Amino acid sequence: DICHKCFKVDLCPSRLQCLHLKASSGISPNLDGEYRRVPFGAMKIGLIAHLGQPIYTNDVMNDDRVPHKQWLLDNALRSFAGYPLIFNGEVLGVLAMFSRHVIREEEFERLAVFSHQAAVAVKNAQLFEEVQRLKNQLQAENVYLHQEIESEHGWGEIIGESPALKSVLKLVSQVAPTNACVLIQGETGTGKELVARAIHRLSTRKDEPIAQG
Repeated sequence: DICHKCFKVDLCPSRLQCLHLKASSGISPNLDGEYRRVPFGAMKIGLIAHLGQPIYTNDVMNDDRVPHKQWLLDNALRSFAGYPLIFNGEVLGVLAMFSRHVIREEEFERLAVFSHQAAVAVKNAQLFEEVQRLKNQLQAENVYLHQEIESEHGWGEIIGESPALKSVLKLVSQVAPTNACVLIQGETGTGKELVARAIHRLSTRKDEPIAQG
């Protein structure tokens, strides 16, 4: 359940229902270096995220949505404004600010514009990170598959299941260990160089440079 009136915000049972605060009322991070996580609905930041609506007040001392009154007094803070970062209905975070001065309505409107732009930037960064992760995963899988093919068949660059190709590869495996000279014939583009490299790779001379003719 989402906590609506929870002020013990250092504990969060589900990170999917929490905001990870980089700054929070001047409170330092935990001893392990992590900043606090606030459940959706808890305190002013969590409330903004939960409702998907901004909060705007020029009287923080008398606003129950803004706790830590002593910290507000110590820093002579008067106003608070916070806006949710929403992209296609998904809450990505909250942009919030305190001020020692009155926040005018036009300033709050500019915060809204900036928040929309920030939400797009955050989503683009997330998508880029996901694309990069998938790209790295694809490259790793590609390397793995090549290694599997190499270890199982020893053909390296030659991949195929046709009867004709299997027949050629059988001949390659028969002739490669011998000292016989091999003449590879075929039209341009049929893979003669691939066959030559496969023979060399399976031969006793695999650690020597392949002869070019």
